[in-house]
Amino acid sequence: METENSSDDTASSDLGVCTDGENTQDPEYWRQQLVDADNNRKRAYTASKWIRARGDIEPVEGGQLRAYNDDGTWSEDGTQALRERLGPILRENWGKRVLNKTEEQLLVDGLRDRDEFGMPSGKVAVENGLLDLQNGELRDIRPDDRVLWKLPTEYNPEADCPRFRQSLREWLPDEGARNKVQEFVGYALDFNNTAYEVMLMLVGPTRTGKSTFLDVIDALFGADNTTSMSIQYLANEKWGIAELEETPLNIRRDLNSSDIRKEGAVKELASGEPMKAERKGQDLYTIYPRTKHMFSANQVPGCDQTDDAFYNRWLMVKFNEQVSEDDRDKYLDAKLTTPEELSGVLNWALEGYQRLQRQGHFTAERGPDETRALWQKNGASIEQFIHEHVETAPDKTTTKEMMYAAYQTFAEEHGVAPEAKGKLTRKITTLEGVDTSQRRFESGRERVYTGVKLTNWD
Repeated sequence: METENSSDDTASSDLGVCTDGENTQDPEYWRQQLVDADNNRKRAYTASKWIRARGDIEPVEGGQLRAYNDDGTWSEDGTQALRERLGPILRENWGKRVLNKTEEQLLVDGLRDRDEFGMPSGKVAVENGLLDLQNGELRDIRPDDRVLWKLPTEYNPEADCPRFRQSLREWLPDEGARNKVQEFVGYALDFNNTAYEVMLMLVGPTRTGKSTFLDVIDALFGADNTTSMSIQYLANEKWGIAELEETPLNIRRDLNSSDIRKEGAVKELASGEPMKAERKGQDLYTIYPRTKHMFSANQVPGCDQTDDAFYNRWLMVKFNEQVSEDDRDKYLDAKLTTPEELSGVLNWALEGYQRLQRQGHFTAERGPDETRALWQKNGASIEQFIHEHVETAPDKTTTKEMMYAAYQTFAEEHGVAPEAKGKLTRKITTLEGVDTSQRRFESGRERVYTGVKLTNWD
């Protein structure tokens, strides 16, 4: 058995391995090189040169090998692919030590940045090639595109989606709202583009088409290319961020109205800023999330945020057109997600992308004040109460007892259980210029809100 010095485990160009023609992919050339190599270090060095010449396995920062697949995408099973590539070429020179040393040599020779993988800017991989989002040109996917995923949909420039377009007109009679969601889906196709720094929130009562719309977009992207995490989980918990890495789209239906406690995370998620990711049993590491986010809710989540930056991160679209249970088409999802219809939906999304690029902004985009008002109006009972019946007034005071009694009445009239008094105080005091204090009245001292009054309340 051959004995090797551990100090020589990493081979280099001084090992005496012939490098003439080392860029060739001819297996016979490399098989002969392996025959000429007289120890495992030299075999590993030669094997790594052959893998480099092939160009279908690449080392990535973090000590990972990625492999190029027949479908044009790169996957994380590079070690298994290395075994499959080397087995036939090594033959009698095969051994686990050679495999391990070859992998070590590849990792030493130079690593690709993780961000080099994903999708070329301004393009999206589809079932039949790589599509230019701006001009609709289609070409074959190449290894150097470093594509990690592709839509399970074929591009056909002549395809249309008449059923989907008709449904969209019924869900969203307003053309501006339809254009806005169309532009966002187009934006989601451009994986590297986070320039607009927004997430989409569809809000409205049940049976208004929100979930069906998201089902169609989910089918367009494919289950393997989407996640389903709530904004509360992503913002409040530490584990969610890692799941976004290299995922183009996060779709979550039917958000509950629980609070977003870390509103700053919302800004980072929308803008692609570096974020710390953590997986159980692993060290913290940094990712640049490029995932686009689409949510639907009957009531939007609660939040204590008052600055414009939070509300600037949201595109809100109202779905108000309810369909009765008797009129509901139970097979609509299936009709809207046929391969032919989805090819048309892809063209619909391209229209939105190209319009967004021409305009430089989303259609009917709201400012932060409008978004804040709409958020409160469509929030949980406290947010709705504040939106409709609380107004800032620098010279006014309102007792906490009076304010909470009014809120209790409001909640009961809307058929929901009132939240605790402390939560009402926390929400009201996020309003600009509002604070709490004690004041003396004829009946004695009472806790009050300063800088605020009840309005539109008998």
